[in-house]
Amino acid sequence: MANWQGFTLTEKGLQLQAKINAGLATLHFTKISIGSGSSSSSSSSSSSLTDLVKREKDLTIASCTVDGSIVKLVSTLTNTGITKPFKERELGLFATDLDDGEIMFAYMTDTDPDTMPAEGSATVVSKRMTLNLAFSNTGNVSAVLDSGQLVTFADIKTATNDLKLKDNSDSKIASTSWVRGLLNHWKSFKVSQVSDF
Repeated sequence: MANWQGFTLTEKGLQLQAKINAGLATLHFTKISIGSGSSSSSSSSSSSLTDLVKREKDLTIASCTVDGSIVKLVSTLTNTGITKPFKERELGLFATDLDDGEIMFAYMTDTDPDTMPAEGSATVVSKRMTLNLAFSNTGNVSAVLDSGQLVTFADIKTATNDLKLKDNSDSKIASTSWVRGLLNHWKSFKVSQVSDF
């Protein structure tokens, strides 16, 4: 079972955070990466990393919100495109630095990692991940968002409320027009993006 140990800012991440705190930059997240490598247990050695030890998959960011001093990033990890199983031992959060380009902003490890099975195995994986980062001075925060992320029931509930669509919850069957109205909410929606129907 996963046991993520919490983020450590990398040296590049600390430099970017200093620029943000000084008002010289904004925090712009670009992606999340999952890897199977392991750095030594010393946080000082992991802070010197500039990339994952062994990158396995890059993830796009579905949403980025700020609530007080908490930045919440949401993404989905699937085993699509995975050719060999691997242990999910490390996670990197990447951001843009105006001076250095894309950097690994923060890094964390898992002491009891889950195994990501290969695509086509008996197990199909679709994990919705929410990363919460606490900052004393968040300033302006943004992220590269992927509108092609998988649609979850929470997304549907939010869209239903936003669009003020009335469902047929009494009959437990949604009408075709209700589903069509909901799916039209996502401009680049593809049927393959429905994860839990």
